[in-house]
Amino acid sequence: MKSKVSNSEILTYLRERKKSLKKELEQVEKVLNSIDIDEKPSGKKGKSKNKKKLEKAVKAIRKKVAEAIEGVKGVSEPAPVESAASQPAPPKVVKSKRTRSRKTVPTASGTADVLETEKQPVSSVRKPRVADKPASASAVTTVPAVVDEEKKPIPSTFEPSGTMDEKIRYALGQKRNSTKEELIEYLNGLEPDYGLSKLRKVVAFRLNHLLKTGKIKGKESKAGIRYAN
Repeated sequence: MKSKVSNSEILTYLRERKKSLKKELEQVEKVLNSIDIDEKPSGKKGKSKNKKKLEKAVKAIRKKVAEAIEGVKGVSEPAPVESAASQPAPPKVVKSKRTRSRKTVPTASGTADVLETEKQPVSSVRKPRVADKPASASAVTTVPAVVDEEKKPIPSTFEPSGTMDEKIRYALGQKRNSTKEELIEYLNGLEPDYGLSKLRKVVAFRLNHLLKTGKIKGKESKAGIRYAN
């Protein structure tokens, strides 16, 4: 199993260890220097022996600390080289050569489709539908746009209870080629109780309907459209 500790973490630990060892060595040297300064000369052999033992111990500690520092240096220095060497080299990019001719060759299926279309007879090819042109402009105007009901005969008498269409056709039978205003004036004289304002609205609406359904005719004039049965 691979260790979860990365190279960077190991290097960080070794560097911290190196610093701590240096601090220990500095402290030992301070102690040694203080002993050398504070110690007074004495003729006793016991004190000189103790001094020699202390010096030997300090030297041994110093040697161990130096070896530990060198070991940390030896471990920490090659680590980045190994990590860099362990990384795989980036793949080389191979540039594809461009072909000189860019012309595309039609596939077999494409040629087969072309041959099939060529073999088809001319009659099988659909042509766009063109609307039939009217014979003349007069024919278009005479034919009504919508024919809802059969044309009823013109009423011979005015019936107040009849429909407005019947009243209008009766008025056109009496006053041919009349304008809308002339018809309203004539119908208002026949039935004044109906109301002039209401009569204007109803007559205008029904005249338009009768003209569209072909029950009456209309012709443009300077005074406006003139209506007739």
